[in-house]
Order: sequence, then structure tokens, then C-alpha cells
Amino acid sequence: RCSGAYDLRILDSAPTVVYLFIGIKHDGTMCDTCRQQPIIGIRWKCAECTNYDLCTVCYHGDKHHLRHRFYRITTPGSERVLLESRRKSKKITARGIFTGARVVRGV
Repeated sequence: RCSGAYDLRILDSAPTVVYLFIGIKHDGTMCDTCRQQPIIGIRWKCAECTNYDLCTVCYHGDKHHLRHRFYRITTPGSERVLLESRRKSKKITARGIFTGARVVRGV
């Protein structure tokens, strides 16, 4: 402690696996909302619609029907994982390391 200052300790609780997929490209695909081509990162394929794909930003931004189930495809050719609809999902605000975040003690 020096002049009332403290060391900043950061706990990174994000799943490490997310960072592994940032550079993955799904060649031959396009996000049907923002038109990103190819989709980079995790590909989200609608299980209810024919040939409808989203990038991660659009999927988490609720840019398609929340009642629809999606397949999560982490890498090209990997097994797709069927997820339940997001209709009843609850969103919570993430707090952490963001631009303008205020560091306080004991919160």
C-alpha cells in the first residue's frame, strides 16, 4: 500500500476454450444478419430454418427467433451441438474488465 493505492488483482473466469476459437474461419459460410463472410469464431446454425447461420455477435445479440434451437459449431467439420431455445433464458449484466470500469475494494 502506498498513498491509499492498492494492487489490482484480476480473476479471469472466462472459459479458456472461447479464446481458442477466435481465429477459426468457417469458409463458405456467411452470417445471415451482419453478412460477415466467412464466419469467424463459433458458428451458430439455426436448427429450425433452412441454411440460416449467425456469427457469435449476432447470436448473442438475439438477432434471430429466440424460440428456435441452434447448433453450436466450434470448428469446421466438428460435431455440432444442439442447444435449447433461448426463449426463457435470463440475461445478466457482466461486470469486469471493460473500458471505463471503476475499480473498487471489497465488492
